[in-house]
Amino acid sequence: MSHIVQFAFDFDDARITELVEAQAAKQVIDKITKDVESILYTKRYGYQSDAPIREFVADRVNAIIDEHKDAIINAAVERLADKLARTKLAKETLADAMKG
Repeated sequence: MSHIVQFAFDFDDARITELVEAQAAKQVIDKITKDVESILYTKRYGYQSDAPIREFVADRVNAIIDEHKDAIINAAVERLADKLARTKLAKETLADAMKG
């Protein structure tokens, strides 16, 4: 016994072309970006890595923290004290201290 099965495919050629072009453009842009970054890192630092940028950022952040350490600690202490003062335990402890 034989059966005849028919399939119909309707491809939207314009949409497929658009998707392929968009994907190709993204790949080309990503490749060019990577190549430019590689060239810049090589010219600037002598090797193809973004490690120098990460090191620079880490060094700068550490310098800022060291420079403003006291202000950062004071702000953290104030926020912690405010949060603790609003807790039920702190209110109860304060009330007990006021009674006694």
